[in-house]
Amino acid sequence: MNVTVELCAPENKGIIYNLYPLYLHDLAEIRQEPPNAFGVFEDTDEYKTLQSQQPLFDIWWQKELLSKRTRFCLITGALRPSVFAAKENK
Repeated sequence: MNVTVELCAPENKGIIYNLYPLYLHDLAEIRQEPPNAFGVFEDTDEYKTLQSQQPLFDIWWQKELLSKRTRFCLITGALRPSVFAAKENK
């Protein structure tokens, strides 16, 4: 099995969109933070669906912020795609 780790490019951000709510779900148990009234893990009821929440995540691919923020890495070649966050060393 060949496994690769690469920065998650904008064309693969759908994977992040699908996995990040699961991450927020896991964090909610640790932080004792319930979902909003619509079942979305946000601190406001403004977001009624996961799809409406997705534009929040687009900031991660804005060019001017890439050097200042954590980047998401995509792991492929394993049984299923995985994602992890990493800070770039300069």
